[in-house]
Amino acid sequence: MYHNHIERSALAEGRYRWRHDKVLMEIAKSTKTITVAEHNVPWEERLVTSHHLKKDKYQGLIDEAALKGWHANIFPIEVGRRGFPAKSVRYFLQRVGLESKQLKKATREIATMAESSSRWLWLKRAQSWNLSSGEG
Repeated sequence: MYHNHIERSALAEGRYRWRHDKVLMEIAKSTKTITVAEHNVPWEERLVTSHHLKKDKYQGLIDEAALKGWHANIFPIEVGRRGFPAKSVRYFLQRVGLESKQLKKATREIATMAESSSRWLWLKRAQSWNLSSGEG
């Protein structure tokens, strides 16, 4: 999945220091591959349903890419609100090249972050949020 030879040469030549989107576009054009990963935080009871909804959301893009000769991947990634990472997390992390030790660490960190974020939201539930001012 990773195209390190393209990344290394582009970065070594100094073409893409700050514009990561340009690096990604260069890789996509040269490999005719696009990968979409979208994170979702449903209740644990809705992990499977949410996965299918996200996958269906991008099916048109996948089909269009295939018609144009591109290879497209969609990775809906779900972590439950109480910190339970769905199988999709592990699958995605394996596909992007994490090995066993890294995979366990990343999964644990993702679960901890999801749980602590949900806890923060729960504690702030009674507060009024003013989204236009950046407060909340």
